[in-house]
Amino acid sequence: MTKQILFTITIAIGIAVSAADEHWCPAGNCQVYSNPFGLSGEASEYLECYDASTNEITNGVTTDNTTDITDVPDGWTNDAELCTGDEYSECSTSDDCELRVAPGCSCYVSSCIHPFDPCDGDDCGNGLSGCTGNECGFYTPICSFANGTGGTCLIVETADIDYSSDEYTNSTSNSPPSSTPNACEDPPSSDGRPSLMEFRLSVILWLVGTFAYACWHL
Repeated sequence: MTKQILFTITIAIGIAVSAADEHWCPAGNCQVYSNPFGLSGEASEYLECYDASTNEITNGVTTDNTTDITDVPDGWTNDAELCTGDEYSECSTSDDCELRVAPGCSCYVSSCIHPFDPCDGDDCGNGLSGCTGNECGFYTPICSFANGTGGTCLIVETADIDYSSDEYTNSTSNSPPSSTPNACEDPPSSDGRPSLMEFRLSVILWLVGTFAYACWHL
């Protein structure tokens, strides 16, 4: 499994593109950090562009001295700032973040406020076929704040977390993850079938309709 980023690194997301790199976004966008699978690498590799007017996230374009500037779409700029908390925030506490299993049986973190779709643009194949259900057993979702930005949902190895440390309390509103369910909805079905929440709602609506019909004909 791909190595997860260390907890001490995720707390201080010093998102800075190197002097040789430039990250381009559509005009008017700000930048957000998105690394739902907790992959290793420079933080700048996981910057994306966010349009607050449409609530859409798109991939930016990173250029260096080997990249042809013509690869950048017209109208894009390289001076987008990190989104402020008022512009974009995935979480207020760790209860706004949830661990899920992606097709291919990898564990990832998703925000209840801005859910991450692991199938976006990809062929999900057989969905969760072959997964054990324990893929997320060694991980914990946290809500991290850095550099005045909004909250970011991160996935970390549970063994790496010291709940009494300053790094943790300064990043997650002073509380370990709650054991109670959060506000996240059921993840979308990867095979086109309705989610559990949708199924339950359809059953309830059917029962209500059947009861109303029976009462009407009494």
